[in-house]
Amino acid sequence: PPAIIAQPTNQIVWLGGTATFAVTTTNATAALYQWRFNNAPIGGATNSILSCINAQASQAGGYSVVVANASGSVTSQVAALAVTLPTPPQMLPLT
Repeated sequence: PPAIIAQPTNQIVWLGGTATFAVTTTNATAALYQWRFNNAPIGGATNSILSCINAQASQAGGYSVVVANASGSVTSQVAALAVTLPTPPQMLPLT
């Protein structure tokens, strides 16, 4: 069965930024990838890399991937995505 040797890592991005999750496997001959968001499959997310482009607050949460081949499957650890707002500039008083 496939084995995960590099897990996806936690990400913090600004609202509208891009987060990229990746997994590296061994024994991944003819491997199939299925990314999940909060344990629900993400439609069309079937590569070893997942990019969240133009990240929104609704995308904050846990991401994991199931890697499978004819010999079995393995699920990655959950990586957290946090989407933050930029800090507004400080207004200085007029003197």
